[in-house]
Amino acid sequence: MKKLFAAMLMLALLVWPGTACAAEVKVYLDGKPQSGAFVQDEQLYMPLRPVLDALGLASEWDSKEQRISVAMPDGSWLHMYIGQESSMRVWPDGQSCECIFGGAPQMRRGSACISLQNADFLLGVGVDYLAADEARLYTDRLVYNAWPELNRDTYILDLKTGALTCRQSGQNEERLIAALQLPADAGDERHMAAMRTTAGNYYMTYRVSAAKSNRNLCYAQYFIDGQSGQSYQTFLRASRDGRSAAPDVLWEKEALWLNGDSELYYVQDTSPVQATRYDLAVMQAAALGGTEPAKPVYCYWAQAGQYLLLGDYRDFVLYDLQKERGQLLTERLLTAEVRARAEELLLKIAPEVYSQPEEMAAFWQRLGPGNALPPQTTHPCLTFSVYDGGMLHFSLELIYYVPNSENYAIHNVSSQIALNELI
Repeated sequence: MKKLFAAMLMLALLVWPGTACAAEVKVYLDGKPQSGAFVQDEQLYMPLRPVLDALGLASEWDSKEQRISVAMPDGSWLHMYIGQESSMRVWPDGQSCECIFGGAPQMRRGSACISLQNADFLLGVGVDYLAADEARLYTDRLVYNAWPELNRDTYILDLKTGALTCRQSGQNEERLIAALQLPADAGDERHMAAMRTTAGNYYMTYRVSAAKSNRNLCYAQYFIDGQSGQSYQTFLRASRDGRSAAPDVLWEKEALWLNGDSELYYVQDTSPVQATRYDLAVMQAAALGGTEPAKPVYCYWAQAGQYLLLGDYRDFVLYDLQKERGQLLTERLLTAEVRARAEELLLKIAPEVYSQPEEMAAFWQRLGPGNALPPQTTHPCLTFSVYDGGMLHFSLELIYYVPNSENYAIHNVSSQIALNELI
């Protein structure tokens, strides 16, 4: 097993405080009523076959093992076992992933039945729970916050049209919020999360990922004006290095920064919503005195609507919005003292390598994200923390590959510098 997902907290949120049996259970799949649904152990079940047919997925049945095997779109097999909560996802190259979400498959009147919880998490079906004994299933929509007992809004995203609708707590009618332009990146898992702000506007995230690597292939953010339906959108790509990636969203009281590939929105949570877009590539190029970089530029940190920390993993710029100018930071941060401390660590870690001047010079040339380098490469990476008392805190991470293993060791050289000394 490569990974083990034990979602006990999620299980606690997904069960219903109902009875073990309901007089009538109503389940609709893409608008069509389904027969054979039932409640067992506080889980809502329905026959598996209609779900697989709606998704266009083939399956096999092993009566001896009591196993249902589903051929997934990415070439893997999903193995589910009657009476067992644990299922297994296996890829052609032998990699596997065990999934435990609760609600073991059941055999009822000769048909294999699946809990709606597992239809959601294992097969990607959108499940809208109207009550403990009533639900709607969608093969082309995502559903979020669909738990009536938690008294939260329910959001439904149509993957074909991009229509985002909301059913507010205690109401039966769905309200169209906006028609969004969704990214077309290919992937086998899609996820959505949404929330209503105190000003009555909406914030939503949408991501596409690969089940095998659990890595985001695409990440999109939207801030939506609750009155007009106007949406402000930006994208975050998963090619970013996990350690130095910019925050998904930077909140500031009644405003927030939406951060994406070479663009940044400053959105004020008002009615109507006010948004200002910044072209990060242009801002960085002006500070560097050159042309715009080919790779994306991100905002790693924002403070009080004035300072922005921009970068593309190697060239970092502190930008003052009021003065409309930026200052290149990389060399200012990598002072002779910081470099000396880092080189001292490297000599302790691998003296046989870094006692050679050419190896030490090559190390500093690899400053940036590890995913742009050959596997098993030792490299430096700059990371930044929050603004505090007029100081910019940063760390130089020495990400060291441990020979004869698949592991990396991370050593930090931390420091700080006053903002007024930088710009």
